[in-house]
Amino acid sequence: MIYNFFTSNFNSDDNRLTRILIILNTFLFVGTFIFLFFFIFNYFFLTNTNIAYLNILTASTTLYLLLDLRRNRNLNRTINITLITLFIFFISFVYLNQNEQFGLVWTPFFPIFSIVLLGVKKGSIVSFIYFSIVFTLAYAGIDTWENGEWSAISFLRLVISSLVLFAVIVTLEIALNNSYTKLEQLSTTDPLTKLYNRRKINHILEKEIHKAKRYKTQISLILFDIDDFKKINDTFGHDSGDNVLKQLSKSVSTQLRDTDSMARWGGEEFLIVIPMLGVHETSMIAEKLRVTIESIQCENMIHLSCSFGIAEFDAINDSIESFINKADLAMYKAKANGKNCVSS
Repeated sequence: MIYNFFTSNFNSDDNRLTRILIILNTFLFVGTFIFLFFFIFNYFFLTNTNIAYLNILTASTTLYLLLDLRRNRNLNRTINITLITLFIFFISFVYLNQNEQFGLVWTPFFPIFSIVLLGVKKGSIVSFIYFSIVFTLAYAGIDTWENGEWSAISFLRLVISSLVLFAVIVTLEIALNNSYTKLEQLSTTDPLTKLYNRRKINHILEKEIHKAKRYKTQISLILFDIDDFKKINDTFGHDSGDNVLKQLSKSVSTQLRDTDSMARWGGEEFLIVIPMLGVHETSMIAEKLRVTIESIQCENMIHLSCSFGIAEFDAINDSIESFINKADLAMYKAKANGKNCVSS
């Protein structure tokens, strides 16, 4: 229930984006109450009105950002305004509080949020600017803050502890991003051919169909499989069959445009999404690929050929399922026509 609340304003398969969204929503929600608490505490108990006003102003801003994010779903804008708000709050807090009640203990929180929300590179730049200002203020306060109890040793402890915590956060964030990258590769890539897998190509196809409908452009599919692939496995073994799949994948993928997407659809079947082109132009591409596949020099003198099915999306009558089914039917038509040919 809590997870759904903090992610309901977005729907994304990107684990990084979902993580940032949860952290941002959680901070804005919890932070609003924390700033309100410290407003009450500073205003009524410590009678520190300057800090109290700073707290209530920040609480109002975080509440507004929480509501605005859920209403407008502009994640980048909310991140930027949140970090600007925190930057101003902490700098102002350091300047006004001067480590009374050990206030500087809160200062390392800003670099944590900047690294997590902006990424390591941008977050480090912002953190460097932040630390430069905080350390300058703290250095100027030596023998002055806390009635002279803020000393050079206190300043040194602040610098060392802040930088150590910053280094730990950067290290953890880099390790986490590397884990996300590996996880994404495992979840979207076929391990044998290194092409997209079925799950990923379906997601790409959904996006491309949405774009085609929105901008009223064409989109086509090429579905093809290797002729008599079972004979290759039975005659030469599955290792040879795997090598054939890898060679074919590499040869075909290098012939495609940057805008095209290719996936291993299943077994010896492959699916290519061709945006911006209709069935005629796509058939020409498929014919070029058919000739390329015929020329592949495989081990054991294996001769390759493929049967191709072409389909163009009909924005009025087609669903994703019927679109793929049309390409599938065209491919079986190519099989029925003697294999090693293109049909639409």
